[in-house]
Amino acid sequence: MQLEGQRFSQYFIESLIDRGGMSHVYLAHDLRLNRLVAIKVISMGIAPLDTDAIDEALRLFQTEAKAITMLDHPHILPLYDYGEEEVDGFVFAYMVMPYRQEGSLAGWVRRRSRRAVLSLQETAHFLEQAADALQYAHDNQIIHRDVKPSNFLIWSNNKRSARPDIQLADFGVVKFMNAISTPTHTTRGTPIYMAPEQWRGEAVPATDQYALAVMVYELLTGRPPFEGANQQQVLYQHIYVQPRPLRRYNPHIPETIESVVMKALRKRPESRYESVSAFARAFQQALVHGDNVHIALTIDASEAEYGTRREVTLPQGKKVVVSVPPGAFHGQLIRLDGLGERTVHGGLGALIVTIFIARTEAVNALSDPKMLQRTAEEFDDADASQHSPPPRIFSGGKRLLLIALAIILVSGGFGSILYSTFTSSGSSNIKGATVHINYTATTPAGQSTSNTNSQADATPQPNYTATAIAAQATATASSKAATATAVVVQAQATATAYARIIMQGTPGLMNPLMGNTPGDNWDVTNLQGGGGCAFMADGYHSAMPQTNFFSPCFARATNFSNFSYQVEMTILKGDRGGICFRADPSSGSFYYFYISSSGSYALQTYNNYILTGTLSDGSSTAIKTGLKQPNLIAVVANGAALDLYVNMQYIATVNDSTFVHGQIGVVAEDIHNPTNIVFNNAMVWVM
Repeated sequence: MQLEGQRFSQYFIESLIDRGGMSHVYLAHDLRLNRLVAIKVISMGIAPLDTDAIDEALRLFQTEAKAITMLDHPHILPLYDYGEEEVDGFVFAYMVMPYRQEGSLAGWVRRRSRRAVLSLQETAHFLEQAADALQYAHDNQIIHRDVKPSNFLIWSNNKRSARPDIQLADFGVVKFMNAISTPTHTTRGTPIYMAPEQWRGEAVPATDQYALAVMVYELLTGRPPFEGANQQQVLYQHIYVQPRPLRRYNPHIPETIESVVMKALRKRPESRYESVSAFARAFQQALVHGDNVHIALTIDASEAEYGTRREVTLPQGKKVVVSVPPGAFHGQLIRLDGLGERTVHGGLGALIVTIFIARTEAVNALSDPKMLQRTAEEFDDADASQHSPPPRIFSGGKRLLLIALAIILVSGGFGSILYSTFTSSGSSNIKGATVHINYTATTPAGQSTSNTNSQADATPQPNYTATAIAAQATATASSKAATATAVVVQAQATATAYARIIMQGTPGLMNPLMGNTPGDNWDVTNLQGGGGCAFMADGYHSAMPQTNFFSPCFARATNFSNFSYQVEMTILKGDRGGICFRADPSSGSFYYFYISSSGSYALQTYNNYILTGTLSDGSSTAIKTGLKQPNLIAVVANGAALDLYVNMQYIATVNDSTFVHGQIGVVAEDIHNPTNIVFNNAMVWVM
């Protein structure tokens, strides 16, 4: 039925503005107040007679009117009037609201930008107002459930015409949080913006946050994170697929902004920000503070135990000092605010330092109380014939230490006999390294020596044996220092490259595995027949004493699709173990990446806890063999690509899409011997 030209009370309907399922929106003239208004009308008069549909539409209409009357907020479109009108025998319910002639945010964006992409500042402006309106609704126990650009109306502001204000409209599918829910098979909302829990009919306040994050994603990239040919395809992606990083479509977006949006798009409501206003604050802080810089810092076990200070060079060339606290652990993150990339606003991001503890002996500072003992041991074990060091200039402190050690070695060979000494200087070439030394020649007191170069028997003769020993010690120390430095440099480069691969996306789980947390909820259980999963003083243990059985231990609160996952494992006794991922414990299906104490590895698939396939296997020198050897094991799962790493070294890549998402876990496996493995420092980054 055409309603143009009809009159509802004091409102003369002029033209159709928009139409929906069972409601239309018309432009009308308020004859009493002489103003233009918008009237939303239930269109039951022009639809086939369906009593149930009319009743449901009327119920939703009344619910919407009730919700709006409860909300008095500058960024929520108010309600002017509500009533019913009969036209040609049909009864229409209607709501009267302000008329916003500039239309919706969706239309404004299309007119504003050919690519429908907004700047960070424009997006932050609209996000702040939208979040403020939604937070107000949530505080009043109302969930909107249909957040999208077309439901925000432009409200011109002459003082900021370039960035107009917006008002949230269309509370047609609103949910009252304090209302008693009734079971329904009807999914309400707009599929492109609907959170996974909304598809299940379980909307919570974080559901609006998810939809708002989809809107922000769209404003910054020109496209929503998920699209499909039909509703089923969109549903699948919302539930199982991680959104592509924003910077893939807009490389000018800072990493910190991307991380904020991706967190608000997490699949589980509890993993998002605690409120929609917290999401907006995080976005604003990221915009002001700038982009974070990630670097890796390799230290040795002694530095981790006692703490240290290291100078590092940032990508832009600036040098800063990083203080590592005593008791640092492998994979620890140290955040230094204000040392990241600068934004156009002049703000600075943070420097994020990931600690890697090298398993090699490195050159320590003289302040290390263990330095003298370790250096002496190196001299005792030195074999100069195996080293050809490059020329090296030692610092003053190290040179004094080497000379002192040389004197100790020389004097130690002569017992307690009294010698008279004199000092001379010279140089010696040992294995191609020119070493300048001060040497001491000695002769027993009261004795004379023969020397073809001397003028008299009484002239003391240099002890060239002592000189050679001192030179040998100096050259050996130089060789070991150069070798150790090269090892540290190589370890630093390897760790940095590895960190760039592993630390993609946003942190999804960081647990040293010294106790359980609600965010991951690791299994603590005893298996029938022995074995199980338990937290102990040294970490998280998985044990299996029965031959040909394994003990999988899952983090029950996790659910990851595209991610990187690493954990440190030490086989205390037994055969092998590793990590499982994209797991469904209820069906016993998962990927299992193991390494053994003999140096072998494999990536396998399981279903019903039964081996169904081996995707890759072999052996690798990257694996530390034997018992009580810590190995850092990791996987990068991005779609069908599964990259395997051990001790920061690439092992293999497998392309397989058997499992697309699920829990993470750890495994101990008894092949021939009872097995007990301790795991530490589990970390996940979500892409």
